[in-house]
Amino acid sequence: MKKWMLTITVILLAILAWTDAHYNRAAAYYHKRQYDKAWEDVHKAQSMEYQIPPDFLKALRESSGREE
Repeated sequence: MKKWMLTITVILLAILAWTDAHYNRAAAYYHKRQYDKAWEDVHKAQSMEYQIPPDFLKALRESSGREE
């Protein structure tokens, strides 16, 4: 039972790290003014149910001139 729980925990942590990586990369693209790439990673993270901070989305919308 412990091995099963450990496996599930590792999988969940890997999923969280993967979605967080998309957000972090989106932020890096934003700072490089590569807004299309930032939006791509935002959409990937959102497709995995990751909640992008609203203030980041607002800044990306304003800087990119896009809604989504």
